This record gives sequence, structure tokens and C-alpha cells, in this order.
Amino acid sequence: MTSRSKTLAVAAFVAALASAASPARAANPAATVARVVELNREGVAFYERAEFEAARASFEQALALCEGAGLDRHPVAARTHVHLGILAVGGFGKKEVARREFSAALAIVPDIALTPGIASPEVQAVFDQARAALDQPAASAPPAEADDNELPKPIANARTQDVFRLESRAARRAEEAKTRKATTEEDDEDDDVPAARLQLSALVGAGTGWQSGYGDVNADTPVPGSFASTRLDHAVVEVGFWLTKSWMLSARGRFQWISGATALDAQGRTYAPAAGALAGFAAATWSPPLGHVRPYLSASAGAGRIRHVVTFETLQDCGPSRTQVCVDTVRSGPLFGAASAGVSVDLGAGDHVSLVVGATAAVAWAGAPFNLDLDGGLAFHL
Repeated sequence: MTSRSKTLAVAAFVAALASAASPARAANPAATVARVVELNREGVAFYERAEFEAARASFEQALALCEGAGLDRHPVAARTHVHLGILAVGGFGKKEVARREFSAALAIVPDIALTPGIASPEVQAVFDQARAALDQPAASAPPAEADDNELPKPIANARTQDVFRLESRAARRAEEAKTRKATTEEDDEDDDVPAARLQLSALVGAGTGWQSGYGDVNADTPVPGSFASTRLDHAVVEVGFWLTKSWMLSARGRFQWISGATALDAQGRTYAPAAGALAGFAAATWSPPLGHVRPYLSASAGAGRIRHVVTFETLQDCGPSRTQVCVDTVRSGPLFGAASAGVSVDLGAGDHVSLVVGATAAVAWAGAPFNLDLDGGLAFHL
């Protein structure tokens, strides 16, 4: 065989191999794209764990697959160039290498963006420089001629961009965590608001206190310091608003009626004893929702009067006949500080009615310095 014949035979053999390889290379581009996407995801995972050499190996293998399958102008190749650029800056500090990779990606997909979740401000700055460098000559550059041997590019629509956008695991985890947090906070906020926020309470009680000072009618007679006996002598009305299931702000009115006190006739005049007393309080109450039986604690401040009934055994000239033992009142106030403790028991009427039993200790600014009330009644939740 002559030399010319040998050359023609080799050429024919090479042409036959090329024609056989070309269909094989483009036989299944979808499978190649899927594999490139998988390699990119693996590379991103390596990058997030700071395994930079492993990340580079994954990205370079993905790019080699694109080139071998004729997909070097495919959007998935552009995304691989973006990842190599991010790795060059974030993993190895090579900004010039990153600019080349970003330029290659922008040349394929001009509107491509950095992958969310793994792009730092430094990476973004290098990417913006690469975009600016390409935008300047792009205005006068003629459009590139189409390559017949190149696979058709996918239509650039929103769905295509979504298919080839590779979000990092960190971005997905951050978004999921943000969603869970927002949902949890919303649920917690809803769960912490009671269904019935308005409360009306009506209680009756008995009070006792430390007596000191002077009588209201017998103003010149001092009262020895001692505790008075407890008697049913007042009612408490409260209007409250639950800020949360545990905290309520309220206004209380204490209405006291007095019986058994005697009038005093002196100097031609009759001095009638006090018939009652009134005091108002602003209160903050904490009551944790523990079930049908709930304890409560509250602190309050108020103004008004609280009176205690005292008996002057040495004075026996009171009453219409001026032969009765003098019974008088001692007042305290006008300012008070108080603390309350007790328990609320749900009566089962759809959680709208509860039995309230408690005690309130009040310290007065002047007069009888201390008062203790024991109260019981009903609370209505509206």
C-alpha cells in the first residue's frame, strides 16, 4: 500500500470514529445535565463545609462533562462557572481567577446571578466587576453567529431559570428556619391571647386591721393600738382586661358599709357616725393558666378611705339616750399600697364563670396603718 493510500485510510478511520462519537456524545444530554446539576450540588455542600479541594474537584468534573457533551454553552455550564468563581474568592482568595470564571458564566447567560446563600459581599464585588467589564464592549459588539453543531439553548423563561438555579443547602435551611420561626412566633402570639379578654368580678368580704389614731366622731379620744374583730363589711367590684393569658390590668372599687356605730350628742349638736367608706385601686395581676384551678398574685395602688370600727369602753354617753357605750370608726388613707393572693376555680360554664377566693393586705399612708381583707365571689369572663 502506498503512502498516499495509507493516509487516506487513516483519515477515513478517524472520520468514522468522529461520526460515531458525535451521536454518542449528544445521545442523552438530559442525563448529562442531571449529572452536572448533581455535581454542582455536591460541590456546594463541600464548599459550605470548607472542603475547598473537594469542591473544586466536583465543579471541574461538572465542567468537563459539559465540554465533553457539547454543553459548554448551556446554562448549567454557566452555573458551574459561577460556582468556580465563588470558590476562587471564598476558598482560595484568587480574585482574578474568579473574574475569569464569572466572565465565562456571563458570556453564556448574561443575566445570571450569584447562587443564593453562599455569596459573600466580597464575592459579589468581584462578580459586579466582571459584569461591568463585559457590559462596556457589549454595547458595540456584533451578535455572535449560531453554531450548528451546538445543542439548542433552552428558552430563557422563568421556568427554565428555576430549573437550573442551584440553591445552596445553607440558603434552603435558612429559609426553612425563618419560615418555622415566623410560624412559631405567630402561633405563640395567637396562643398567648385569651379568647375572653374582659373580666368582671364581684366579691364580698370581711376586713380587719391594726387600729390606731383617733375616732372619727370622738376626735379627741385616742385609739389604743390593737386588731379589730373581723366582720362582713365590704364589697369589691373589679373590671379587668387580660393582656395575655397570664397578665391582667384592672381597676377595683372597694365599697364599705358600717353598722353598729353610735351617734354623739354634744353642745346641742348630734354627730352622726360614718356610714361607709370608698377606695379605688389600679392593679396588675399575674395568673398562670394551669387548668381549671389557677392561683393569682397582684399588686395595686390606690386612694380613698378604709374604716375600722372601734369601741370606747370608757365612754358611755353615746346614743339617743346618751347611755350607750360609744362605738366609733377610725379611718385610714388617703393613699394605699396593696398586695393580693388567691385562687380562681373554673365552675365549668364554658370557662366563662369562676369562683374567686383571696386575701388583700393594704398599707395606708396615714391613720390605721394596716388592713387585711378576706374576699370571695364570682368572676365573669366576657
